[in-house]
Amino acid sequence: MHDQINYADSIMNQANSNGDLIRSTQIQSYLCPTDPVWDALPHGFALTSYAGASGWDEHARAGDIHTGIFPTARTCRFSNILDGTSNTIAIGEVTTVSFCCRPAGSDESEGGSGQLRQGASRVVRAAFVATMVDTGFSGHTLAKSVNGNQPLLSANGNQEIVSAWWNGGQAHVWKPTYRSRTGLNADWRGSGSLHPGGAQFTLADASVRFISETIQASNMHSGQAGNNNLWHAIHTRAGHGQGSYESAESIP
Repeated sequence: MHDQINYADSIMNQANSNGDLIRSTQIQSYLCPTDPVWDALPHGFALTSYAGASGWDEHARAGDIHTGIFPTARTCRFSNILDGTSNTIAIGEVTTVSFCCRPAGSDESEGGSGQLRQGASRVVRAAFVATMVDTGFSGHTLAKSVNGNQPLLSANGNQEIVSAWWNGGQAHVWKPTYRSRTGLNADWRGSGSLHPGGAQFTLADASVRFISETIQASNMHSGQAGNNNLWHAIHTRAGHGQGSYESAESIP
């Protein structure tokens, strides 16, 4: 599959050797067994239950205290991971159901505060979309294609920029990343899983850990004094000594 993709062009209409659209080729190992089976792929995009850690949010950030291993418009080498590969999350779970609807007055950093989305309000991650592209989040445009020139889809199925998130009576498609500004199991922008009480994560050293949704978190990032945000610190390349994975409330 890897060798059949032209990474210099949009993934929208690329086909494999059998003539099938690559973006519609569902690989079962990309899906968590706890996630539901979809009768039809939303907008024809294969899904993934696992996404790259982008850092504090969806935007390109200059400093490593904000930036994860899979940021927007930036690359990452092992030498960039100043906190060490055993203290930095690379990939986390993002359930294909997604979360929303926190209680009134709750902050999005509060892990476990979300409820499951239903029907067309669900947000899914596309398996074959580049993690580095600019999603145009602030303008509410939809995720863009591999070359960054065209959105993936719109309300009428055409490749054009639109102003709506939800479209066509199907789930919204997003690139395969998540942000640490949002707590675990709190909202679709962050990591989430149907595993009871937490989710699975792969660290940059390739080890896998289960992390509890009650891990220490706050609405302040690692560049703000006294933020006490371990959740964000272990998602960035240089979390300013706010803690390591080993001090997190977690299950090996």
